[in-house]
Amino acid sequence: MGMLYCDHAILIQTPDGQNILIDGGPDSQQINLELSKKLPFWDRTIDLVICTQPQADHVTGLVEVLHRYKVKQVLEPGVSYNSSIYREWLRVIEDKGIKYNLARAGQDIDL
Repeated sequence: MGMLYCDHAILIQTPDGQNILIDGGPDSQQINLELSKKLPFWDRTIDLVICTQPQADHVTGLVEVLHRYKVKQVLEPGVSYNSSIYREWLRVIEDKGIKYNLARAGQDIDL
C-alpha cells in the first residue's frame, strides 16, 4: 500500500493496486506532478476520486485530474456551492460519463 500527501490531496494505493484520490488541492500543476511520481505513465487510472468539500482549495486540482486520468467514479458531498471551479468539476464529470455518487453516512463503495 502506498500513500502520497500533497497539500490538500491524498493518494491511497491499496494492496490490490487500486488508486483512491482524496481531494485535489488548490494547484492543478502540483497535484499532477505528484501523481506522476506515484503512478506509472502506462496506468492513468484512478479508481475513486473523493471530493470532501466544494471549495477551490480542494477542487481545483481535481478538475485537471479528471482531464488527465481515467477516473472510474467520484464520491462527493453534493453540497450546493456557487463557484466556477465547482461548476467545472461537475460539468467534466457529466461530460466524461464518470460514475457519480453522493456521500452519505455508512455508505459502502465498490471499487
